[in-house]
Amino acid sequence: SSGINAEWPLRPGFQVEGGRSPQLVTLSTSVHSNIINWRSANEDNSCTGTNVLTCSVVITAADVDYSYDGEYDIGAENRAAGNTIKTDNQSFQVTVYRDVSSTISVTPSTDDTITYDVDTSITCNVEGGQKPYRVDLVTPNTGNLTWLKDASSSSNLTCTGEHVLQCEFTFTSDYNSDGDYTCKGYNRVRNSTEKTKETTISLTSVRPTEVTINGHSSISVLANGSFSINCTIVGKPLISKANVSWTYANDTHSID
Repeated sequence: SSGINAEWPLRPGFQVEGGRSPQLVTLSTSVHSNIINWRSANEDNSCTGTNVLTCSVVITAADVDYSYDGEYDIGAENRAAGNTIKTDNQSFQVTVYRDVSSTISVTPSTDDTITYDVDTSITCNVEGGQKPYRVDLVTPNTGNLTWLKDASSSSNLTCTGEHVLQCEFTFTSDYNSDGDYTCKGYNRVRNSTEKTKETTISLTSVRPTEVTINGHSSISVLANGSFSINCTIVGKPLISKANVSWTYANDTHSID
């Protein structure tokens, strides 16, 4: 068993021995067949030697991806006494990994702002060659949300995926939604070394200006009498008082 960084070339190698020189050697996975398909009759330098063959192949870093993660099967064949065909199979494990990385996105969002009283989704993407074992999403109003690989039933954050985890948290934004949202991924790579990576996005809630006149929609008043009308204005950011006025017909009055 061995581990390989997805940014490095992959060089699987092994030896095959037979009383007579092996005549067929193969190396394959459930995804990639014939990584090596060596035959003694062909001019193929992926295996060299006589009674003991040394076989190897180079998969360039540009081609290495998570599909090369898993079990590698070696097959060998030769002819023994009486020209009887003998075969043998062995396998080894390769783990393709990356240093853990994280990204965070918001839907819907414009220029890092979210709309008041609208459902908002925070999506945290965490990638690692081995499945990340923990994801934290820290929010200003709900605290710390956590997903655990080995205790998903007790996690309060929902994540799906294998090498890349997609974790989503949906909430209805309010004034307390302002602040930093941090996505942090945890992973173990070769030699069980723990790697962490976090990404933070700052969000500010906005609310369109709304004006409500309090009380009845119509008022009766005696001639030369007085009356009062109250209105409520909400919004974020709140408009300046200098921009508020009352208008009746063509008569406009500013607010003192």
